[in-house]
Amino acid sequence: MKNFAERLRQARQDKGWNQEQLAEAMNLSQSAISQFEKGLRFPTPANVKKFSEVLEVNRDILVGEEEMTNERVKLMRSIHGLSPQGLKKVEEFIQMVQKFEEPPTKDETK
Repeated sequence: MKNFAERLRQARQDKGWNQEQLAEAMNLSQSAISQFEKGLRFPTPANVKKFSEVLEVNRDILVGEEEMTNERVKLMRSIHGLSPQGLKKVEEFIQMVQKFEEPPTKDETK
């Protein structure tokens, strides 16, 4: 089964782009794209969304539908049995993470 790095590289190649072209479209550095494709760096959900838009590929194809299902199951198992106060903390944490999901600009990745 292919991982995100392999699926990203394949989607880029299918579009006929090199890493520099994808980096420019994503407003990232070429080295950041290289790190994603080597599996040395993992994208934020916002980056995954932007990759799918820029490469015109369904997000689930990039992430891997099976991987997303597994991640959701793990998350649900993790929160099962939490108190109402614990669930509130999880919700607050999710809201905080969502605020910081904007992909970094090209200047921020240098």
